[in-house]
Amino acid sequence: MTTKNRQETDLPWKYILSLYFKPFMELCWQKRATEINWNKKPRFLDKELIKITKDAATGNRVIDKLIEVELIDGNRCCILIHLEVQSTKQADFSKRMFVYRYRLRDVYEKPIASMALLLDDDPSWRPCSYSESLWDSEITMRFPIIKLIDYNEQIQGLEQSTNPFAIIILAQLTALKKQEIELKLTQKLQITRKLYTLNFSKKEVLALFRFIDWIISLPKECEAEYMKNVAKLEKEEFGKNFICPAEQLWLEEGMEKGSAITAQKIAMKMLDKKGISIAEIAKITGISITELKRLKDKKH
Repeated sequence: MTTKNRQETDLPWKYILSLYFKPFMELCWQKRATEINWNKKPRFLDKELIKITKDAATGNRVIDKLIEVELIDGNRCCILIHLEVQSTKQADFSKRMFVYRYRLRDVYEKPIASMALLLDDDPSWRPCSYSESLWDSEITMRFPIIKLIDYNEQIQGLEQSTNPFAIIILAQLTALKKQEIELKLTQKLQITRKLYTLNFSKKEVLALFRFIDWIISLPKECEAEYMKNVAKLEKEEFGKNFICPAEQLWLEEGMEKGSAITAQKIAMKMLDKKGISIAEIAKITGISITELKRLKDKKH
């Protein structure tokens, strides 16, 4: 996977895990989710994690997450959850888990739980331990893994679940499948439709919609068809208008991706809108973030 493609996977996952950490734990690590005091909001320490791991030989990744949670026990103990999300098979992944673990342990005087969420499509790659030994000395680390492709055996359960993270898993599994474009378009629409059948707030619908649209990529002509179908779905079937301003503006302009002049024109309008990030505009228009920043500076 290229750096660009990896970032296209990492960024939406980093975003969605921050929003839906509790649903993730309740669906994927249920046993431990029951031990957390959810009345106290989890504290995300991603910036601190970057400081600790930035010069590690195994390389830092933006997807890594460090979360402080309070447990339900007599002492109200706080622990750190070190979560690694890995999108591709990597030979030294277990070593990275070990390196990050001991660095965190060296800095924080709190118990640490490490786990890995694996997004790749290789069923045989299941790194779950690291060990070193010399003479009569040895050190071993074991950590639980969640392999998303294992959920292919639970599709029906995911489709019936009211947990928003079930939609996230369905989207990732669809993105991994090698299938005809028409079928992928149909499945993307089916997953999107599920957003409106559950009692989600507008904010939740928007966040999940953006994740689905980002993860399940389609050819330019199919993206335009997808957006038109979403607009039709909202208006005719559910009577709701939840899609974000950037996508709505795109539809109102009646333009498709691919034309540099058209894309730039729409980007200029989006830059004037509040609440639309440059990253979102880049995703919608296909214009690089660097070029969008240049356009924004030019406007001001």
